[in-house]
Amino acid sequence: MPVTPLHYWPAYLLKKIYPRLDMFSLISGAFIPDIEVLFFILLNSGIDRLILHSLFGAIFFVPILGLIVIVPFFKLIKRGYNLRILAMSLSVGGITHVLLDLFTHSMNPLLFPFSNESVYYFFFGTQSLSTTFVYLFSALFILGILIYEYKNRKDTYRTFQYLLFGD
Repeated sequence: MPVTPLHYWPAYLLKKIYPRLDMFSLISGAFIPDIEVLFFILLNSGIDRLILHSLFGAIFFVPILGLIVIVPFFKLIKRGYNLRILAMSLSVGGITHVLLDLFTHSMNPLLFPFSNESVYYFFFGTQSLSTTFVYLFSALFILGILIYEYKNRKDTYRTFQYLLFGD
């Protein structure tokens, strides 16, 4: 999904279902795979998805990249953390990204490096209809989350703090 922020809602839902997961790491894990897209664009390589858009990459490389940034950030803001929970949350976030992209892209190296074959499933039979459906659903779901959480907190700062950190 080229609109990276639309990958937010699975992280939010997973945090609600599994409160022990770290919200910031779930979000980061859901966004990190698209760093690869930017990298390939800058290289003008003609490829836009590879290791970070595979289950292998989501499980092993997304946590490594995420921990390199999140641990120093949490130390800077004096936020406690459990390394195992951060790594697991990053992996889960990365997996949600990879799975959501199955419905919006025809190039999904889901099993890379074990297979170069692309895996995808388009609702309604076409990529454009499927992508439109997923984008619209994601945008409306995120809007619903924003409204719901703002009504619960009635304070913009506390709402966004909860939406980013889960507390």
